[in-house]
Amino acid sequence: MVAVPAMRILALENERQAHLDGIAADRKLLGAVTSSAIASFRAMAECREGVTKMLEEYSDQVASRFIAAKVAWVFGRPSEAIGTLEDLITNKGGAMSRQFQLPVTIEGNFWVGTISRHFGDANRARTAYSEIVRRAESDQELRGLAVLCYLYQAEIEYQASGNKEPALALLGKAKSIEEPPAPRGRYNVLSDLLDYQTRSLVSGVEGARLTLKGNGLKTEDCVLFAVALLEADGVSAEPAPDFYIGERQLLLDASLESAIECRTSPIDRSLAQLVLGWLCERREDSPRAEKYYGDLFAGDSFFAPEGGIHLARVQRKQGKAADAARTFAKVKELFPGYANLADELSRQSTGIQGAQAPTPEPSPAPPTP
Repeated sequence: MVAVPAMRILALENERQAHLDGIAADRKLLGAVTSSAIASFRAMAECREGVTKMLEEYSDQVASRFIAAKVAWVFGRPSEAIGTLEDLITNKGGAMSRQFQLPVTIEGNFWVGTISRHFGDANRARTAYSEIVRRAESDQELRGLAVLCYLYQAEIEYQASGNKEPALALLGKAKSIEEPPAPRGRYNVLSDLLDYQTRSLVSGVEGARLTLKGNGLKTEDCVLFAVALLEADGVSAEPAPDFYIGERQLLLDASLESAIECRTSPIDRSLAQLVLGWLCERREDSPRAEKYYGDLFAGDSFFAPEGGIHLARVQRKQGKAADAARTFAKVKELFPGYANLADELSRQSTGIQGAQAPTPEPSPAPPTP
């Protein structure tokens, strides 16, 4: 694997007129971005100067502020990221974000909630989510986001104090909001997630995992759900899709890695593990996919059995038939409701092929004239 130098990537936007051949070569390398490149991206303070220059030249000021916040977020500067978003909400709160198709005040507060949760500022996160819920009371189109706000507020309450009662009350509010039914033929992952979070507080993780049931459709839709939720809360969002592919690829991987490292949001950690496993699989990097799926399976989240199913499938793709058989057996042991799915897949030669979700990976920017 080739580690892409972060400074080179962030400078390409300004250099591409004079270095078209170099850009073409670098694009071939971008598929091989590794954790070492992400570490370099975080560590090199020089990157900030290049990003600042690009933002000054970018015409969409709403998108530019979102990407400025994302860069500060990835660099571990939450106060700067939140300050950028709060200024944007104050000055352009009524504007629509063309990337997210939501009012800036809604998307901005959702991002503030995520950053605050990830960096341990529970009070700020509560305030941001409460503002979205308040607006959702008069806008039925926002009720889906209100459910997510209650879900995350419940996580905040339990993670911050260990007190189950406020968390259960918030989960109850989330479940009381009538959402549109899942599209025909699709699986309602959010409803099951709310039930699991509730049961884990009432009867413990061991009791909650016994109620989980698996099927192939759910396994596909869990990936779709994880991709969509991480985009909504800012972790894997692309604020400026027409930026050069290098910056977007690095921000995507670094943001997902950051969510995995986060210890204050087990929900986002499990979502990021699932999405990064899926991305590595698409990149044909089976060893890394195996790592992310394995870490997910070893946890105690709602998505843990999905990690086990994907892990066994990737192991078999690598010719590790014995490892795959052991993983399927472990899935059946830990999650009896997944026994039929595990048996079905273990009899197949290749297993399910993974979700056909719209990829969150950036596509190459159009050539510059």
